Amino acid sequence: MKLCRAAFAYAAQEGLQARPTCSYVRDAFVPRAPDVATQLEWASTDAGKAYASAAADLNKLNDDALRKLCASLPSVPRGGKPAMIHALLTARATAAL
Repeated sequence: MKLCRAAFAYAAQEGLQARPTCSYVRDAFVPRAPDVATQLEWASTDAGKAYASAAADLNKLNDDALRKLCASLPSVPRGGKPAMIHALLTARATAAL
């Protein structure tokens, strides 16, 4: 977590945008830290803005509320709050296709 924070802080300081290819950063860190979503390479797109907004909204919910939302998913995600947020955002994106 500290390494991710440092990397995003460095990117912000240098005016860079991040393209998370590491599954930990993409699937666990970013959902846990919606404040960095604006630094993602695609953050300036409509999809990126929608993702950042939805991640921030879901991050405000407690675990029980997220579990209720995840109950409608084909498989219940394991791994705590970040995994639930990622699963819900993925399901939302897939449904939009």
